[in-house]
Amino acid sequence: MIKTRERLPAPFLRLWGADALSSFGDGFTLIAAPLLLTTLTDNPVLIAGGVFASQVPWVLFGLHAGAVVDRADQRRLVIRVDTVRALLMAALAVTILTGSVTVLVVYLLLFASGAGDTLVLTAGTTLVPQLVAKHQLTRANSRLLSTRLLGALLIARPVGAWLFTAGHATPFVIDAVSFVAGAALLVRLPTRREHVDVPASGAVREGLQILWRDRVLRVLALCIFVMNVTLTGTMAVLVIYAFERLGLGPTGYGALVATMAIGGLIGAVSATRLVTRFGPSVLLKVGLAIECAFQLTLAVTTHAWVVAVALAVFGVHASVWTVLTVSLRQHRTEDAVRGRVMAAYTLLSVGGSAIGALAGGALVAAGGITTPMWVGAALVAGVFVLATPALRKDEVTLETQRVDA
Repeated sequence: MIKTRERLPAPFLRLWGADALSSFGDGFTLIAAPLLLTTLTDNPVLIAGGVFASQVPWVLFGLHAGAVVDRADQRRLVIRVDTVRALLMAALAVTILTGSVTVLVVYLLLFASGAGDTLVLTAGTTLVPQLVAKHQLTRANSRLLSTRLLGALLIARPVGAWLFTAGHATPFVIDAVSFVAGAALLVRLPTRREHVDVPASGAVREGLQILWRDRVLRVLALCIFVMNVTLTGTMAVLVIYAFERLGLGPTGYGALVATMAIGGLIGAVSATRLVTRFGPSVLLKVGLAIECAFQLTLAVTTHAWVVAVALAVFGVHASVWTVLTVSLRQHRTEDAVRGRVMAAYTLLSVGGSAIGALAGGALVAAGGITTPMWVGAALVAGVFVLATPALRKDEVTLETQRVDA
């Protein structure tokens, strides 16, 4: 006898489709932006600064974005912000076509689009528990992550790198179109049924307090901060690493990054079954170990195929970790404060990425191309020692729907 899962609700499927479209477009920009910067400067700090420009809005606006999301009709908010982001990407394409693009122009437009991310990503994550049952959270999040990886990394990045060589503006035009198409899908999404009373003052502090009081969420937030400092420090200079240490070109770099998406897709598809089989506690601890091993591998090898394997394994871990931690936050917080808790957590996550983007370029300039990897391995090893005692099996729990054959 086979016990089958109930289908995910139709409103979630519309959200899933919109997210997939915009993620696909984002993949073109994520691969094209550092490549565009390499045509404008050979300074590793300035190249890595593109990632910083897109991530630093979380440091400046992230917490307030959570309060805005808790107050707003989240469907309408996402539609409006994605429309503005479409115009921003179109503007970047125009500057490229007219020959007026500069490093500063790229930074400004990436910064503005990143500011939109603070609202859209928080609102999207907050919407999911309103559209699916609690036992469907892990499966719904794995679906979202699967299409993000398939579109943004596995397909869009290698194709985007190839398109960039043919026409530098093309990836950004596609990103603009994807925002418009995704917003159109959300028009039929149900509006929020209940008004959430968010205080005019103290709202941001309340979100931080709730996150800090929950021991599991607090430890995971601190973990992701350090992990993203180290990961982004490496990934922000990966284009230089691929060119100088591995001898690859733009297309080879795009294909190399796509191997992480292959692993990530496997991890996203398998996440629900892995959680059921091993439990969240074990998977989180194994993930910390993989983070450290990944940095060490990149530090010591000069072979592209070894880096490709390391990126694939890391991709599996990254997807499982993401599905787990997003589901845990959704599971452990109430709707009235979920936006602010998500924003507080993401502030640490993306804030770590912003710091890592700057640190990666600076470490390369100071000590060579593998310096970020050696520093990253040491920092993650320290996190593993400090965090694993708090990730006990009896504290890190999720409600899932088992499928028996």
